[in-house]
Amino acid sequence: MKGLTEFEGLKSVQLNESGQFELNWSAAKFGREKNAAYEIYLIKKEEPPALALSLLEAESGDLLATIEGISDDLGDPAQAGQLLATVEDSHNFVYTEAIDSDLYYIFEVKVAGKTLYRKDKEKKVFLTKVNFPSANKTTITPQPDGISLSWTAMAGVSTYLIFTDDSDATPTYETNEPKLSLGIFDASLNHTYCMRAARGALISKTCLPISGIGTSWKPIIMGISQESPLAYAKVGDELSFLVKFSDRLRVLDTSLTLPLLLNDGSSRRAKYVRGSGSDTLTFAYTVTSGDDTTMLGFGEALEAQKTDALIDTSLRTANLALYSLGLSTYSILDTVYPTNPESLGFANQVTNQTAVKLSWTGGLDHNFDHYTVKLCESSDCQHNCTASKDTAEQSSLIDVVDN
Repeated sequence: MKGLTEFEGLKSVQLNESGQFELNWSAAKFGREKNAAYEIYLIKKEEPPALALSLLEAESGDLLATIEGISDDLGDPAQAGQLLATVEDSHNFVYTEAIDSDLYYIFEVKVAGKTLYRKDKEKKVFLTKVNFPSANKTTITPQPDGISLSWTAMAGVSTYLIFTDDSDATPTYETNEPKLSLGIFDASLNHTYCMRAARGALISKTCLPISGIGTSWKPIIMGISQESPLAYAKVGDELSFLVKFSDRLRVLDTSLTLPLLLNDGSSRRAKYVRGSGSDTLTFAYTVTSGDDTTMLGFGEALEAQKTDALIDTSLRTANLALYSLGLSTYSILDTVYPTNPESLGFANQVTNQTAVKLSWTGGLDHNFDHYTVKLCESSDCQHNCTASKDTAEQSSLIDVVDN
C-alpha cells in the first residue's frame, strides 16, 4: 500500500456561535483509499511572532483575527506545542476549552503517523487571536418611562452583558441588540454600569464603563388620581388631586399649580397643598359658581414660577410635563341651577280615568338627568300626593285616584 500522497493541512479556524474555536480541513489522500486519523496541535503565546504583527493589525476590527502561514514564520505546534486530540473519520475539531482573549493561538493539523517530507519546511499553520472591540460612546435618550441606551454594534458579538459592577459574576441586564431600555428606578440611579461583549461562552475581560445614566435623568409625573373621588361636584365642594412622581421630591416653589381644563376651553388652577419630601404631591381646588363641565381635563404641565420648583435627593430638577394624560372621568362640576318647569298641564280633560298624561316645558340644565313628578290635592301639596316618578321626558302618565 502506498503512503500519504496529499494533505493540504488546516483549511480554516473559525469562532462558532458557542464562542469556541472550530478547525476544518480536507481529507488526506493516499496511494490507496484509506481512512486517516488526524492529530491536532496547539501553541499558546502571550506575544505574537514579529512577522504576524502587521497582519494582525489589519484584522483588528474583526472579533477573530486569523492568519494563515508556515511553521517557520509563525511557530511549529507539532514540534513545540501540545497534542490536543487525535480524531478519526472526521475533518473538523472543536476546541472546547475556555478561550483567553489575551493569548495568541497557533494550530496545526497533521495526519497521524504520516509525513510528506517534501513539505516539511512549509507546514501550514494558523495563528488566531480574539479581539473584542471597544464600544464607542453610549448614547442616552430619556423616555417617558425611563431611558434608552444605544451603542454601535460590535462585529461578531452575539450578546451584550450589562453589569452593575465590573466585579460582579452575573450581569444585571443582557441584550442581543446594541441597545437597552432601563425602567424608571434604574434610570434614576446615579450609577456607572459597565458592559462586556460576548459570543456564546466567550466573554470579554474588559468591562467598558457606561457613565452618565443618573445624571441625565429627570423625575417625571407617573399619573394623577383623586384623593376622595366625587362623581358630581357643586359649589363649595373641594377637589383634591394626587400627582405621583417617579422619585421623592422637595418642593421649592409653593405657588405650584395644576391646571384644570373645562369643556368650554377655560381653565382653573388647583393649588399645591402638601407632599414635599414624598413622591406624591396634593393639589386642591374649591368649586365656585360658573365651574360647569361634564369632563375635567388637565393642562400640558404643572405651572411654577421657578425653573427648579421641584428637585429630588440628587438635586435633579423634575420634569413638570403631564405627558398627554389627557381628559379624565374626574368630577362633573355643576354650579348652575336648572330653570323651573313651565306650562304644566294635562293633555286632555281630567275625568274619572285611571291615568292621565301630564306635560310641561322648561326645566333645562347643562347636566340634566331627570324630572321628578307627582300629583297632589290642590289643597295639600305635601301629604295628599301620588308617589313620585322620575322621567327624562317632558311628560309623564300619572295614576288618578277618585276624590
